[in-house]
Amino acid sequence: MLHSRQWKNIVVVLLVKPLGGYMTRVFTGGKTFLDPVLVPIERFIYKVTGINASRQMSAKHYTIAFLLFSLVGTLLLYALAIPALALAKLFALQPQRAATAGTLPTDTFLFSTVVVGTAIIVVALTYLPAVAPGPVVEHLRMPGH
Repeated sequence: MLHSRQWKNIVVVLLVKPLGGYMTRVFTGGKTFLDPVLVPIERFIYKVTGINASRQMSAKHYTIAFLLFSLVGTLLLYALAIPALALAKLFALQPQRAATAGTLPTDTFLFSTVVVGTAIIVVALTYLPAVAPGPVVEHLRMPGH
């Protein structure tokens, strides 16, 4: 029987090639299987925010956009974390009860998968919004990089 750490290693090894290939295609401007869904969303966001995707962003504008995005992201993260921590405190103060059929065991592969999956989704939504890859790709396409 494989332990949860071994399962995690297997999952990581299996995901390296497909995710690496996908990221390569995204950052080099190639076609991906998500283009039919994400490109219209990206174009809509560009239109609403007034971004010209064909125009280069200056270092000053990039720095300002990066700092503003980081500030807003951090504030939103704290806005979500403070109520979550308050709720966690309430749960921690509850008296311990005996395990029943409805108790979720925390030493199983399923629990590890749910926690890791949730963490990946939260990180992706925090650090990879639809607009953020634009300046990164533009920077990587600049001559000399």
